[in-house]
Amino acid sequence: MTRAARANRRAFTLVEAVMSMLVVVVMIGAALNVSASAVRARASDADRATAIALADALLDEILAKPYREDGAAPETLGLNPGESHDDRSTCDDVDDYDALDEKTIVSDDGVKIPGTRFWSRNVRVHWVTLENPDKESAIPSGLKRVVVSVSFREKVLAVRSGLRSVGE
Repeated sequence: MTRAARANRRAFTLVEAVMSMLVVVVMIGAALNVSASAVRARASDADRATAIALADALLDEILAKPYREDGAAPETLGLNPGESHDDRSTCDDVDDYDALDEKTIVSDDGVKIPGTRFWSRNVRVHWVTLENPDKESAIPSGLKRVVVSVSFREKVLAVRSGLRSVGE
């Protein structure tokens, strides 16, 4: 084999090695990208599950309350004198929760729920028509829709709603 042939063969081998390394680097990068996406998806799923659990817990608490206070007239939505969103034990009917904007997540007995630092919950209560519970009513109709939204870092991850009627 001549000296030129040996030189060409070594150069070809070096090019092959560089190309092989390039292919390996690209494959490792792609594998890391897929792995990172899977980790983000798992975290996102966990956040959604937490949001649903927080929304369901508050919605259950609200729907367990009576449609309205005994002897309350005229019927209005929102807090009555002596009631406060800071102390939810004072909320004694469904519409008392209207406009609740909870930046510190607490249980129904007022205890801060651990691990909810960047979470928030928001509640809206509306009268709705009996014919179409998705349509809001400007006047009392005997049916209220409660909507609970849960956000993590200001991004809404869960919205749950339920209906409470005067006859329940």
